[in-house]
Amino acid sequence: MATLTLGLATPLHAQQPLPASTEYPTCASLHQLRLAVMPPPGANTGKLKKQLLEGRGLPAGTDIRFIDASTAPPLIGGEQTTRELSRILQELYTFDHVAASGEAVSIVVVKEDGSVAQVVPGAKQPAVDRALTRFWKEQHFRPLVLGGCRAPAWVRVPVTFDVKWDASFHTDSTYVHYQYPTVSGRQ
Repeated sequence: MATLTLGLATPLHAQQPLPASTEYPTCASLHQLRLAVMPPPGANTGKLKKQLLEGRGLPAGTDIRFIDASTAPPLIGGEQTTRELSRILQELYTFDHVAASGEAVSIVVVKEDGSVAQVVPGAKQPAVDRALTRFWKEQHFRPLVLGGCRAPAWVRVPVTFDVKWDASFHTDSTYVHYQYPTVSGRQ
């Protein structure tokens, strides 16, 4: 039997009602180059901004705005999303016999419409990285509104996981220990 313990350190859904973000135009449609970036903890944002503009091929004049977990675009789906992620990680053990544990900080590139454009997984375990990439690409976020228009965002999403063999006998085949996501200093 496999046991999966999963914790997400980023809010999964809006904590308070938000205006329908689709009512806002995209920044691109207003000819404004904006990008929201969630920097790593302790990052020098001035240096990071310079690196992004010089080394990432962003157009000159791109307005980079730094966000944190409280202002990041919320993931739509709540606990259903957590159950789906648990199921996908559980399949690692069930079908691929992969026992893995740790924390993976994925970078999820959220488009102006809230869909996911790209995922840079951070588990450093190929099977877990593939599973996380597949999972995040199927998710949808509430579009991020910056200065009156919808902008793309690079969001850091830490996931703590533990998929392992449990030699005890239970009637259930899977145990998922879920802790409600909280904002912590690790983001």
